[in-house]
This record gives sequence, C-alpha cells and structure tokens, in this order.
Amino acid sequence: MKRMTSKSALLILVALAIPRMSQPASEDLALHDLGTLGGTVASASGINDRGQVVGFSTDASDQGHTVLWEAGRAIDLGFENAIVQDINNRGQIIGNHLGVPPPCDEPGPCFSIGVAFIWEAGTLTELGTIGGHGSYPWDINNRGQVVGVGRTASGDDHAFLWDAGTMTDLGTLGGARSNANAINERGQVVGWTDLGTLGGVASFAADINERGQVLTYVQGSEDEYHFVLWESGRMTRLETPEGARVGAYRINNRGQVVGYYLPAGSLFGGRAALWSK
Repeated sequence: MKRMTSKSALLILVALAIPRMSQPASEDLALHDLGTLGGTVASASGINDRGQVVGFSTDASDQGHTVLWEAGRAIDLGFENAIVQDINNRGQIIGNHLGVPPPCDEPGPCFSIGVAFIWEAGTLTELGTIGGHGSYPWDINNRGQVVGVGRTASGDDHAFLWDAGTMTDLGTLGGARSNANAINERGQVVGWTDLGTLGGVASFAADINERGQVLTYVQGSEDEYHFVLWESGRMTRLETPEGARVGAYRINNRGQVVGYYLPAGSLFGGRAALWSK
C-alpha cells in the first residue's frame, strides 16, 4: 500500500462536502445507556468493531476513572491522571496524560494540553510532540497509526500523524490551525483547518469508517445543531431525546456510534451513549 504523505493527509481534511440539513434524514439511530462504575456521570469516547467501548465514569464516591465497557460490564482501566480517547480492533488504546504547565518566559496564562500515549498489552508509550508543549490523540486505526492535534514551537495547534514511532506535522492550508479527527485503514484523514465560514453554517467531520460513513456535526444556527451519519449523499440523524443535549465521537465499521447525552433539564450528570439500529 502506498504510504500516506503529510500533503495527501491534509487534502483529505477539506475534501468532504457536507449536505445541508434541509435534506430529509432517514430513520434515527436508537440510543442505549451503557451504565457507570457506580456513579452518576459517564461518557464514551471510542468504540471498535468488537463492540468494546472506552471512556470515562465516576464511581459511588464521585471519583473519575478511565473505563472499558465490554460484554455489558464497565471495567476500570486504572490509568491515573489520564484520559482515554479510542480503542482499535487490536485492543490498542490511545489517550492523554493530563498536562503540567511548562516553564513560562512571560507573564500570563501558561498551560499544556498534555502528551498523547498509546497503550498495548500492559505497556504505555508516549507519542511525543511536534515541537511545542503537548499533543492530544483523536483516533487510531488497526495499523496503529494515530492522528490528533499537537502544539508547535510557535504555539499554534496543528494536525499530526504518528506512525511507527514518528510524529509528522500535517500543517494547514495557509491558516494558523488545523486538527485531524480520524483516520481509516486506507490512511484517509478527516478533520478541519482554518478556511473561514460558509453562510454562517458550521460543520466538521468527527470520524470516518471503512464503509465511508462519516460522523458529522452540523450547526444550522446558534441554538440548532445535529449529529448525523453521512453516506453517499444521504444523512441519518442520531436520535436525541426531547430537550436533551448530546455529543457523538466515534463510529465503527458496523455503523455504531458512541458519545454521551445530558437529559433535559440537567446541567450535570451526562450518561455514556451508544447509537445503533
């Protein structure tokens, strides 16, 4: 297979055209509550084709934990001071060690976005940076390639690709910022880069699977937004309970989507969610 270059990866970031929400959506995907480790708050951030889900949950003492949901059970992963983001079919888990502020040469706020890591069979490996303080991984494919966002030496946030120990800055299309949200087995990367707006409508591609289904956020106005699946020009809206708020992060090759939902009238207490037919 031809190796993906940083130029080809960046072109994919803006190659996707998202239809407007005025097009009719097909049947909604149903929402399922995955449960918690005994607490009231949980959120799912990644899913593989085996149905394994990773994310976050509180326990009965309201302490936060990294979690694997498998076969109907919530399992504490035991990662300390960390966030888990995704899991591939090989069981490799990516996440982020929460950042420690770097030394500051000038007055004012100074912070780090942490450092991306990959975990496999009990071994945790940090992925490094693209010259600045911090990196965050968004997706991993079954080849072990990781994409995300890293801070450059100049302080800008750029999309990155990590492959076999090497982290590559994917750059931008002339703007200051970019972000790589997902990568599939063909090495296609989706995300965003600075290009301005189109008629006040905001949208970005959050994930892509091998079937070419793209999980997409579409905002029609300040108070109206939807998460949809885009496939061959058709959109399927993710079910949202009346008055609830939702966030959707990942889709597997079976078309299952994971994220969270916040029930109507709630300011806190989001629940881990799975959307499927």
